[in-house]
Amino acid sequence: MIVSQVDVTGIREVEQRLGRFKSQAPVAMYRAINDSVSKTFTEMKKVPGDEFHVAQKNVAPSLKKHKASRSSLKGAISANGERLDLYKFKHSLSKGIAKAAVKKANSPKGLEKGDKKAFIATMGNGHMGIFERQGLVKNRKTRKKGRTNRITKHNESIRELTGLSVPQMLKNKESMERIKKVAAVRLNERLEHHINYILSRG
Repeated sequence: MIVSQVDVTGIREVEQRLGRFKSQAPVAMYRAINDSVSKTFTEMKKVPGDEFHVAQKNVAPSLKKHKASRSSLKGAISANGERLDLYKFKHSLSKGIAKAAVKKANSPKGLEKGDKKAFIATMGNGHMGIFERQGLVKNRKTRKKGRTNRITKHNESIRELTGLSVPQMLKNKESMERIKKVAAVRLNERLEHHINYILSRG
């Protein structure tokens, strides 16, 4: 799991700036934190797409906002989840063999190993993916007297191929530094805004 935390230090400094409205310091702070959380969430959706063939809509479900409150002046965005289906990365079909690429630095390559060739299919529930044949299902009786096993769609097992998880795509120094910078800049901007707003209403 990857976590990008957003919090404000120096509540006394904020109270001093607010003067007679110092009781509103937690309000200015938690609102600024939540504004930063929203901005950072948007940025975290974009980051993987710079290096990997993945759309923001496929990154977003792995991200979660943790908002601050007046009594808890901390916010965060966490990235969790399993590896994404390979189908959600760049893919194509050539001569019946699926091709795919996870990183933008790579071109799609045919997914075949020996007699195993990946293919694109839609399951009965409507789910589309890239799959690989695994041969006969274990523990299933497929042999009749005087006959040898034959692989058919009824007794063959398949597995879906996957790429990287969102945490894996974010887990590098450059990405985390970029995210932290966006969070800090937005936090400072919005804290200034909320302090001035409170003072203007006085």
